[in-house]
Amino acid sequence: ESLGDILWVGNIVLNEWAYFVTIIAIIAGMNAVNMTDGIHGLAGGNSLITFLAIVFLSKDLDWHFQTSVLISLLFCAVLPIFLIHNLCLGVDKTKRIFMGDAGSMLIGLTIAWVLIDLSQGENRMFAPVTALWLFAMPLIEMVSAVVRRLTLGKSPFDADLNHTHHIILRLGIREKYTLLLMLSVSLLMAVTGILGARYEVAEWTMFSGFLIVFLAYLVWIRWAIRKINNNTELSD
Repeated sequence: ESLGDILWVGNIVLNEWAYFVTIIAIIAGMNAVNMTDGIHGLAGGNSLITFLAIVFLSKDLDWHFQTSVLISLLFCAVLPIFLIHNLCLGVDKTKRIFMGDAGSMLIGLTIAWVLIDLSQGENRMFAPVTALWLFAMPLIEMVSAVVRRLTLGKSPFDADLNHTHHIILRLGIREKYTLLLMLSVSLLMAVTGILGARYEVAEWTMFSGFLIVFLAYLVWIRWAIRKINNNTELSD
């Protein structure tokens, strides 16, 4: 229904555009989780951080009858068990389980629905811009991948090996450290969203900060890809 006051011009009401923006948001959420499912634990870890942040923001509210928060709490219970078996933490590697496209898209759909539900209406739990911070890493990854593919004249749905985790791995960082690094950044951004909501930071300020982070990511990913290409040429 609304994007909030993200441009410092007052509350941006979508009116007849609400259905279209909602559909785009749901598709984006589903694909965002799917695109981060490239190394063990990443999609599940990012999703767990998002659900934990939602539950944390709701802890001082009367949320017991809110379906969205209860669903988030359910995923907070389920995802750690999945991560134990996905990362084989004390589990035989022959018994490793995977999320798959069905799992990642179900989680993405759930996250999108919960964030939309809790950020809209008069009794909303948090501002729409807070939802961006709680789900920041997958969203930034998805948008940058789509932009990159479109600028190269490719379909935005074509798979490639230029996702963030691929780039970090090609820079020589081991997979487990890549996972820890990306989850740490995801947690940091979720905490930023929580603090912004708790201290009632202006929505346009939070949105400006998110754009700055996104631009910084684009600069870094471009530098990293260039460095990898230069190293490849030198090795040849």
